[in-house]
This record gives sequence, structure tokens and C-alpha cells, in this order.
Amino acid sequence: KIYRSDDSKNYIILLSEGRLVNLGNATGHPSRIMDGSFANQVLAQMYLYERAWADHDPNQKPGITVEVLPKALDEEVATYMVQGFGGVMTRLTEDQASYINVPQAGPFKPEAYKY
Repeated sequence: KIYRSDDSKNYIILLSEGRLVNLGNATGHPSRIMDGSFANQVLAQMYLYERAWADHDPNQKPGITVEVLPKALDEEVATYMVQGFGGVMTRLTEDQASYINVPQAGPFKPEAYKY
């Protein structure tokens, strides 16, 4: 309890020393992991903005749907995260890409793949 005045009924309860409760109490994801989630959200917004979905002719707009974003966006964020943790990204050789049947530059999972 932290008392805000001399009145014993005027107090607040401070959790996790004032930090984010899910981080301070170790029940949430660390901020370095959440960075990836937020980066994916930003890339998704940029992807939609670049395609000017809002500017489409109302008569030609597709119906409201939920779409899966391209895997390349996830892989771009993953690349930056690996580099941020001090990791080194290597490039697939032509033989490796051919063996696992993916493009050499990615994406490395089929679009239908669910994480």
C-alpha cells in the first residue's frame, strides 16, 4: 500500500513496483519478444497502406474478409530479430533451396503454413 495522504483510507496498491504487471511478475512475454509482434503489426499496416486498400473503388472492393499476410513479412521481422540477438543469418545454397523446395531468398514456409 502507498498512502496518498495522512488518511489511512486514502491509498493505492502498487503492483510490480510500478512496472508493467505482466513483465514485473514474470507472467508475460519479455519486451524483446513483444518487439517482434509489434514489428509484424507495423509491417502489416505498411503492406495494406502500400496497396491502398482504402482507395479502391467501393464497387470493386472485395467483401470483408480475414486474410493471412505474406510469410515474407514474418521472415523479415525474424531476420531482424536474429540479428538483434547477435545471430548471423546465412543464405540457402541453390542445392539446399532445391532440396526443401523453397525459393533461395524465401519465403521458407508455404503461404498455407500456420505458425
